[in-house]
Amino acid sequence: MSRDAGASFEPLKLNLPAVAVTDIETRHGDLVLGTRGRGIWVLEDLAALREATPAARNSELQLFSSKPAYRFRNEYRWSEEGGLKDPPIGAQISYWLKAKPAGDLSMEIFDAHGRKVRTLSSVARKSMYEADDPDQPTEAPEPELTRTRASIASSGTFVTTAHAAWRRRRSMRRTRGRPDGGAGSLHAQARVGAPGSQQLTASREIEVLADPRAGVSAEDVRASVDFTLAARDAMDRTLDAIENVRAAREQADELGARLAKDGTQADLIAQASALGKRCADIEARLHNPKAEVVYDILAQKGGAQLYSQISYLYAVTGAESSDYPPPQGSRERLAALDAEVAALGSEVQSLRTNEIAQLEAALNAKGVPRILLPH
Repeated sequence: MSRDAGASFEPLKLNLPAVAVTDIETRHGDLVLGTRGRGIWVLEDLAALREATPAARNSELQLFSSKPAYRFRNEYRWSEEGGLKDPPIGAQISYWLKAKPAGDLSMEIFDAHGRKVRTLSSVARKSMYEADDPDQPTEAPEPELTRTRASIASSGTFVTTAHAAWRRRRSMRRTRGRPDGGAGSLHAQARVGAPGSQQLTASREIEVLADPRAGVSAEDVRASVDFTLAARDAMDRTLDAIENVRAAREQADELGARLAKDGTQADLIAQASALGKRCADIEARLHNPKAEVVYDILAQKGGAQLYSQISYLYAVTGAESSDYPPPQGSRERLAALDAEVAALGSEVQSLRTNEIAQLEAALNAKGVPRILLPH
């Protein structure tokens, strides 16, 4: 590849095998190669390649332009297992790190209204996937051009990283439906390191285009995305409450077990036991702690509780599955479930100011460590 009309060249082989190239085309912002063995290889999104000049690569952190992302959803059948996969849906974001970062790399995606719709992080979490699943980060980003994909309006934190590479194609891309997020402009902001004067930052705008085949108005799509974000926020509030009562219960149980060995703190043991039971009661209404797998929530005593019910609305009614506005019944049900979450959140706050505060006062009077909540 030459950036100066052939005066100098740099390699662009990447993972392309040693094979004769018989045709070179640029289409839709991608570089497409036809090889002698009747293969088709595609290097997607040339914008980053064009912008990765020596000056850009000399910067500590650089976000490159992204080509417009369409709101497609890829078709999937069981019969496609083992075949060549289409590119993942979502906006492709390419970034450059001059050196391996000493701190965490994070990226936040905001919509046109300033709402955060996605957070990406280089911090490896407890694995939710198989060991070879690319959605699970295991190492800090290396100093080179790296690409990540972000689907829109999803909850939680995850990262998918892949070095720029050629992708082999067997057939044309197949799509059906639209992906999850409103059309319009998104703002991506990357950060490296802890907040402060030494933190590296970079930002870019990403254009998201509507599926021209969809036949759904922008207002309908906006209503679908708004519902999805509202459901996501309700799930986040539910998780915060779950984490608080679980932390209080575990500490109360540990405290009771520790004090039982002393044999002289019956009053504190009783308070800790009552707090643990109260926390367990609240947690059982927030989610089903007895369920071990997703489909277990209906088999176990207690059934599907708040988190499972809200997540069902998020997955089935929102923009994750449809561009059409949610039906009135779904909107009313989400509002009712969110009200239950708020009521249980108030109970958690009451725990903090009453039972926990009273137990802490008694513990402090006797020099025993206090109970801490994560939120």
